[in-house]
Amino acid sequence: MGSAYPEKIMIAAARSTINKLIRSASSHAMRKVREVYNISAGTLREHTAIWPAKGNEVEAKFIVRGRKMRLTHFQPMPKYEGLFGSRNKLERFRRSSRGISVLIRRTGGRKIVLGSFYGRARGSAKIFIWKREGPGRYPIKPLFTVSPANMMEKEGEAVFEKLVQDEAGSTFNHELDFFLNKGGS
Repeated sequence: MGSAYPEKIMIAAARSTINKLIRSASSHAMRKVREVYNISAGTLREHTAIWPAKGNEVEAKFIVRGRKMRLTHFQPMPKYEGLFGSRNKLERFRRSSRGISVLIRRTGGRKIVLGSFYGRARGSAKIFIWKREGPGRYPIKPLFTVSPANMMEKEGEAVFEKLVQDEAGSTFNHELDFFLNKGGS
């Protein structure tokens, strides 16, 4: 037995449902990640991508990629004033001899990285927070923290799946009704 609806309308409704659900669920998941982690929406958005369903395909992808993030993304204090410091005497007092503090989780408070300092990697324009590994001047290493993929896995994945399960039926019915009444495809 066949369906009571034409196949073209069913595919269009399913495709539209999937695209709406993936956009909405990804937005909710990123919002949940930002409630826990102190990361800007723009920085998180740079590490995500949505591949919507197109044509006769009824599959969409939400991709979170990226390596561990630099500590400079998490509100470092004191603020970076330039590689060689500032000539303004008022700004010079903002430096700390203890190190740089960062706020990674919103609830955890600021963490001080003792002995850390700002600098650039050779050949790079990006600012890193560095820490010495030995007693001498070298070796030094850049400091990183959790990756966006791990953030999403820990905090956002459950929100994403719950929203898709809760909203799938009603969204599909709404889209099917739209395509049947409007004849859009």
